[in-house]
Amino acid sequence: MTDDVPVGTLLDRSEVPLLISPGTDYHPEYNPPPELHASAEVERAVLGGILNQRTDSSFLFDSVTDEMFFHEPLRDIYAALKKQHGTGKPLEPIVFMHSFRVVHPDAAGLIADLLEYDTDALPDVVALLVQLYQRRTANWILHKGLTDLNGPVRSVAIQTVIAELSDVVEYDGPPASDMTVAEAVDAAFADLEMRYQHGSNITGFCTGLHQFDEITEGFKRGELSVVCGRPSSGKTAFMLQIARDAATNGTPTLFVSLEMTKPRLVQRLVCAEAVTTLRALTSQVGHDMDFQRYSEVSRALATEWPLEIDATGYTVNGILRALDRAEAKIGEPIQLLLIDYLTKMTVPDADRRDLAIGDLTNSIHKRLALGRNVAVVLGAQLSRANVRDGVRHPRLSDLRDSGNIEQDADEVVALHPTGDGGEHAEDGKLLLLCLKNRNGPTGNIHVQFERDTQRFREWTHQYPEKDYDGERQHKD
Repeated sequence: MTDDVPVGTLLDRSEVPLLISPGTDYHPEYNPPPELHASAEVERAVLGGILNQRTDSSFLFDSVTDEMFFHEPLRDIYAALKKQHGTGKPLEPIVFMHSFRVVHPDAAGLIADLLEYDTDALPDVVALLVQLYQRRTANWILHKGLTDLNGPVRSVAIQTVIAELSDVVEYDGPPASDMTVAEAVDAAFADLEMRYQHGSNITGFCTGLHQFDEITEGFKRGELSVVCGRPSSGKTAFMLQIARDAATNGTPTLFVSLEMTKPRLVQRLVCAEAVTTLRALTSQVGHDMDFQRYSEVSRALATEWPLEIDATGYTVNGILRALDRAEAKIGEPIQLLLIDYLTKMTVPDADRRDLAIGDLTNSIHKRLALGRNVAVVLGAQLSRANVRDGVRHPRLSDLRDSGNIEQDADEVVALHPTGDGGEHAEDGKLLLLCLKNRNGPTGNIHVQFERDTQRFREWTHQYPEKDYDGERQHKD
C-alpha cells in the first residue's frame, strides 16, 4: 500500500489482539446500534467504486476482509470480487454479474444498484468502512462483556482492543505528565530565568526569521499554532522550514503530510538545507559541488536529525499513533508536531462542515497539543474573501471552513503575497502576518520566498515601523 492511501494505519491490524471476530457469527441476541446500520450506504459505495473502476482498487483487497461488510449480500459480492481479483483477469461488470448469479439469484438488480454508486474518492470511503467496522467490533466486545477474563489481563485486553479498534472510546496514547502547582511555579520561574539569561523572549521553536520570532516568541509546547494562506502561497515550504530549523537544533520533530509523498518532502528539505535546487543537481554546470552538499545533508537527515515524516495521519487517532511510532524510532518524546494540512484530514460527522472542522480543531488542541504536550503547527487554507474584496490583508474570518480555528488556536500566522506575482506570489514577495497571538503582540514582516531552494528569508530593506509592529485591526 502506498503512502497516498489514507487508510494505512486503520487497516494495519497486525499488532491488534482481535479477541473476537464479528462477522457472520453474531450472537442471535446481539443487535448493533441503529446508526451502525447506515454502514450499508458505505458498503455499497465501496463496492460501486470497485465495479466502476474510476480509481485503482487493488490496494484494498489485501487489507479489507469480508467481515467488514455487515450486510450479507454485500459481503458475498465483496468476497466474489476479491476472488475475481485473485485470478488476475480484468474486471468486466456484466461478466461478473452473470457469474454471481450462481451465488445470488438477484445478482442483476444488486449489481445494477451498485453501479449507481460512482466515486473517485474510494480510499476515503474505504477508511470510513473500516471505522464503522471498528465501532461495530467495539460494541460487540462491550456486549459480550469479556466476563471470562479476570484481573489485570482483563483490564489490558479491554484497554488495547477499545483503543485500537474503536473510535467510540478515543485513543490518546501515553498521557502527558500531570504537573502539580508547585512544579508549575518552578517551570514559570525557569522560563523567566531562561529569558533573562538569553536576553530574548524567544522561548519556543523558531521559523528562522528572527524578527518574526521576536513577535511570536516561537511556537510553544502545549499550544496550537495555525499557518494559513491561499494555495501555492508557500505554506508547506514555511512549515518545512520550521521543521528543519527545529530538527537541526536537536528538537524531536514529526511532520505529518497529507498532501505530498515522503520522497518529495525529503527533496525539499535537503535542497533547502543545502541551499541548492533540483535543477542545479541535474545540470552539467556546478553539478559536483551541489551534489556533494546534497549528499552530505541527505546523510545528516537520515542519521542525525531527530525528524520523522508520516503520511498516514488522516485522523487524530492516526496522528497519535504516528507520534508513538516516531517516538519509538527517535527514542525521545516528540516536542514539535506539524500537520499539513487541516482540510485534508477526515472530519467528524456533523450537520455543517464548519461545525465538523470546529470539532476537529478542538480535538487537535486538546488531545495533541495539551494531551501530549507538543507544539502543534497546523496548516490551513484561506478563503478567497480577501481576493474578492480587492487588495487587503487576511483576517481571522478568512480561514476556510473556519469552525473554531480562531478560538482554538493560540497563534494564527498568515502568508500574504504583496509583490507583482498576484494571488500566488510568483515573485516570492510575501507579508508574514501574526493575526493572533494569545500571549503577546500581533505584527508582520516582509519576507522573500525563494521557490527554487524552498527557503524564506527576511528582506534586508528597512520598512516603516508600522510594518514591523503590525496593524492592530488584524486582531479580530
